[in-house]
Amino acid sequence: MKAAVILKKDEIEVRELEKPQITQPNQVLVHVKLTGICGSDVHIYKGENPFASYPRVFGHEFTGEVEAVGSDVTKLRVGDHVVGEPIVSCGECYACRHGRHNVCEKLGVMGVHIEGGCREYLVLDESKAHRIDSSIPWNCAVLSEPVTIGFQATSRGDVQEGDVVLIMGSGTIGLCCLLAAKSKGAICITTDIVAKKLEYAKKLGADYVIDVSREDMAQKVLELTGGMGPNVVLDCVCAKWSMEQAVELVSPAGRVVELGFGPIKSEIPHVTLMRKEVSLVGTRLQANKFPAAIRLVEENAELLADFVTQRYPVERVEEAFRFAIEHPAEVRKIVVEL
Repeated sequence: MKAAVILKKDEIEVRELEKPQITQPNQVLVHVKLTGICGSDVHIYKGENPFASYPRVFGHEFTGEVEAVGSDVTKLRVGDHVVGEPIVSCGECYACRHGRHNVCEKLGVMGVHIEGGCREYLVLDESKAHRIDSSIPWNCAVLSEPVTIGFQATSRGDVQEGDVVLIMGSGTIGLCCLLAAKSKGAICITTDIVAKKLEYAKKLGADYVIDVSREDMAQKVLELTGGMGPNVVLDCVCAKWSMEQAVELVSPAGRVVELGFGPIKSEIPHVTLMRKEVSLVGTRLQANKFPAAIRLVEENAELLADFVTQRYPVERVEEAFRFAIEHPAEVRKIVVEL
């Protein structure tokens, strides 16, 4: 079978690997149809992800069809369409015991620590293969994993109906945060420097958009919120300045959620956190968010039909990565066809 393997920094190739087989009664064999390229995959390709090891079959966003099932599998059948959950956890550490297997002490993430989904076939435990309605196009189904990130972030930010949520950055993850926040009844403000990204955010339901290359974001946000500031800030820019600005802008009793990290440490005055009693939290991957994400994708398939902006056959996977690096303003989601 074909698989896309990142060999080392700036080097990826398509290899022929042996087709995997079911070895445990609770496993399913999945014929992968599409694998998404995420920003974290690009960082692995560029040698900038400190958690990755090489060589590695990349990909933690994938969808496909069940080709075979083990003898103990009860919830899935041959022919079912599924999306894969790319997390492997121990189930025993403090985090796992508290329902947060996404930060397991022994966490394994497909495409990062263990082999990922950009291959024609893979074997998953039944619990990691989530059924999605077979009427949903593959290019929508593959969005399920990114949408889980949005649900995790909004959960960490305790987004409630009627909350004003500022989403800094309207890239793939910012848009997925928007979808999750709107599904919870929030009023959403999204920002970016690319007008086309903001136009698409409007299509997905953003109540207000701010082109920060043309407007003063802080002034506009305070204007839109009557001087109060947003109740929740989801920082999808993840730079030194964005984290500092998020804490400065958020309302009293507000919540700031950091979705990533950069190389430069932020400097946040303690008095700002104390005075407004700000909750500042991180978020990583997802914990038990696939059911909600799949339901959102199923209910909004028509709206999401053009979310994927580029498709490449696996033989052109290097070209796909180069496009993602060289033309970020043109990309919402790139997928690799297997």
